Amino acid sequence: MTVAVRYLTLLWALLVVACTQPAAQSATAGSPDVADSPASGRMLVAIPRQEPSSPSATVLLTAGIGSTATQHPFDAGLVILNGEEVAVPYLVERLPRLNTESWRVLPDGRIETTYRLRPGLSWHDSTSLKADDFFAWQVYTTLEFGTATTPPHPRMSYVQEPDVQTVVISWSDPFPGAGALEGLGGAGLRPSFAPLPRHLL
Repeated sequence: MTVAVRYLTLLWALLVVACTQPAAQSATAGSPDVADSPASGRMLVAIPRQEPSSPSATVLLTAGIGSTATQHPFDAGLVILNGEEVAVPYLVERLPRLNTESWRVLPDGRIETTYRLRPGLSWHDSTSLKADDFFAWQVYTTLEFGTATTPPHPRMSYVQEPDVQTVVISWSDPFPGAGALEGLGGAGLRPSFAPLPRHLL
């Protein structure tokens, strides 16, 4: 066994002990603040290597090293990638399909995609997620916030909300990624479009 392997084995053992020991102590201590808490067993504590620069999944004004790993707990996109990196519905009932009412190609070359939000979605404060929370496109296309040139924002002409569950996006030109808008993509590698809580902003 090499020195490196021994070192990693020791480090792993210490990590396991450090992670399990406090849980055993709190279970036996019978503290009313922890053991008898109604939320006991439902709390996740995450320690990222840096403080999130924004609670929005579409990060504004990033500089230097960024991380999208901390964004999902705060926000979400219309779709999410599954284990095979294929877009599947997340906040919406289904993805737009080309040559249907959900993905229309207009005579002048523009396109419109329609997303229908799943019922029962809410923000962390229990306020319902509504279509007008996608006013976020106005934020993301504001030059001062640093994402106006990041896909897909420059290609959005406008976003409409015919009703509280429906988001209609008009695109200035044919855009293949219009039907698969994630909630992560601050680096501009994939099209990202996440809502913002209008009732707070």
